[in-house]
Amino acid sequence: MEQINHKLVMAEADKMTATAGVKVKGNKKYLMVKDRVEVFRKYYGLNLGIDTTVLHIDDSVVRVQAKIIDANNKVIGSGLAEEVRASSHITKTSAVEVCESSAIGRALSSIGLHGGEYASAEEMISAVQQQEEFKSPQEYMKAELEENDNKMKKALQDDPVKIKNTKRDEHPLDDDSFHPRENWEAWRDINIKTLGKYKFVAEFQKWIAANNEYLVEYAKTDNKSYQILKQYINTKMKGCEE
Repeated sequence: MEQINHKLVMAEADKMTATAGVKVKGNKKYLMVKDRVEVFRKYYGLNLGIDTTVLHIDDSVVRVQAKIIDANNKVIGSGLAEEVRASSHITKTSAVEVCESSAIGRALSSIGLHGGEYASAEEMISAVQQQEEFKSPQEYMKAELEENDNKMKKALQDDPVKIKNTKRDEHPLDDDSFHPRENWEAWRDINIKTLGKYKFVAEFQKWIAANNEYLVEYAKTDNKSYQILKQYINTKMKGCEE
């Protein structure tokens, strides 16, 4: 991995706060998570990752932890967030999304990409509410998350050279040309390790939705091996919290 001067990364985030930051309580400026992720990806590409975990979820409260990790899963920074569903209009309908975005923001803040000060939940919600181009705060938060997803997809399509330079050690999924159909059992075993860390049904549902296309093809091409993964997921989900 090419050595990056992290002070330059922090300086750009601070500079961006002045031009793209939104005002929050106390007339302070706050750089939205999507903008900080953009700076983060600009410098680190896929050499560093953002990993999020739902620590708790029920009808009242959501807690999420976000970690900044390197290619060997070493934790560089982390952030925790908790959202009470009844605390605002946003969290009543999109508590998980808001909590994840908040946790990512705090994880980025922990490595200096705060674009201002650590913002409270009240300040972040206030910042969202000031975006006049959207009819509601919910729409803004949804658009922010979708925009970040689209930027990541574009990065994967437009910069294959950078991706090839960020392979993990002896990890078949790091090759951008790799497709699970080349070795379904390896893909299954790698993901079983990931799934083994999940504690909540929502985490499994999110993984299934993200990998649905692969799962359909897996079942068609190697059903016997697929059934092992299916049985593992079903067993694990039965022991998870809703």
